[in-house]
Amino acid sequence: MTPQTGPLDGDQEAVAVVAMGCRYPGGVRTPADLWQLVADGRDATSSFPTDRGWRAADLADGRSTTTRGGFLDDADRFDAKFFGISPREAEGMDPQQRVLLETAWETFERAGLNRDALTGSRTGVFVGAMAQEYGPRLYEDNQGAGGYRITGSSTSVAS
Repeated sequence: MTPQTGPLDGDQEAVAVVAMGCRYPGGVRTPADLWQLVADGRDATSSFPTDRGWRAADLADGRSTTTRGGFLDDADRFDAKFFGISPREAEGMDPQQRVLLETAWETFERAGLNRDALTGSRTGVFVGAMAQEYGPRLYEDNQGAGGYRITGSSTSVAS
């Protein structure tokens, strides 16, 4: 692919990225934080977090061959009420979906856009997410999240 260096011809359309939101390991919560992390050449990995429900004994008895990883800070915190989501539904959501809602909202704010004004516009939503089995599998759900585990853990509904 050759980068566009001149004016667009009649068959091309301009694409503008006007804002972004992000969360990355190393405490990165904004694009400016990401740039600073890269500029400083910092290592964004850390020890295993203690707030994820992982048993230290399971990690130390040979089930894990590493002691560090790239973990998001505050992945367990989410203001469900702000997004009009019930506590029960939020409990059934994959953290990727919760982080996506937060970063999407921040992107709108950063761009100075009114979310409602985009209805019907030619605006794309692109999501990078990976499938995983966060929390108990559906048949193991005994936390009362019910059917919310189905939509809350499916990456196909994220965007």
